[in-house]
Amino acid sequence: GRNLQDHPLAQACVFRAKRPLGPVTGNGGGSMVNWKSRPDLPQADLHAFPVQGNSAEPAIRARYEISGDVFSFGAGVMRSKSVGHLRLLEARPGGALEIQPNFLAEPEDLEAMVTAVEAVIEMAAARANAHVFAGFAAPDRRLSRKETVPFVRDACSTFFHTCGTCRMGEDEEAVVDSRLAVRGIGGLTVADASVIPIIPSCNTHAPATMIGERAADFILQAA
Repeated sequence: GRNLQDHPLAQACVFRAKRPLGPVTGNGGGSMVNWKSRPDLPQADLHAFPVQGNSAEPAIRARYEISGDVFSFGAGVMRSKSVGHLRLLEARPGGALEIQPNFLAEPEDLEAMVTAVEAVIEMAAARANAHVFAGFAAPDRRLSRKETVPFVRDACSTFFHTCGTCRMGEDEEAVVDSRLAVRGIGGLTVADASVIPIIPSCNTHAPATMIGERAADFILQAA
């Protein structure tokens, strides 16, 4: 249960729309943008996407008036460094769990998330969106960088890209080896995203599918 990793998501910045945008029938993945939080990084670490409606977390809904015609931007950190844990609280199947993602524990992650939120606010208000943008809703104005920090903490949610709690490796703390076999237990294989040692900078669906394919190959080879 150690090494729990995920992509933190600011859900969401909400903006007034000049016209109704229709029912929220998509999952927000119809368009997206990736960019760097700092120019010195080797690859993009931020990701954002629009939603044609209100997709804000409860804390944001409670703080701001965001009814009516609105659209949202979700933004997140795809190279997050913060690590959490998953712990069994009861020694029985189906027992209670403690899940601590530890989002934004690393200062670098918080800085990146603040940068992401600042950027999507400017994206929404850009001239290219003048046909739809009618003003700010949540936040209800441009924020200073210091003011953006509590907004980010209230908006922080998850991409549901959890991984890493049964990580692969060669050291004594690793749960599975390079063939996905659980160390010290014969005939047991783990074939899901929990074996990923370091979270990838993408949706975990494709990596999890690849892991399943490789697990099938390993099991057939050993048969």
